[in-house]
Amino acid sequence: MYSAKIYYAPNFRTHAETVDNIINWACDENGGVTIIFGDPHNPTTIKRHKTDIEDVHIFQVNPAIF
Repeated sequence: MYSAKIYYAPNFRTHAETVDNIINWACDENGGVTIIFGDPHNPTTIKRHKTDIEDVHIFQVNPAIF
């Protein structure tokens, strides 16, 4: 399972966002990013333009049972 932490530029409406359960992600030729995440049967898609993003960290999560 993959998650992402998206850090936004100062002019964006929020500072950062965490996205869990990533199904797919892609960067476009202009530096933007598209992330598809959530329930595989009803996924959510976010698209961000490069001027909105400062950094994106995508990392693998090892689910643990507590």
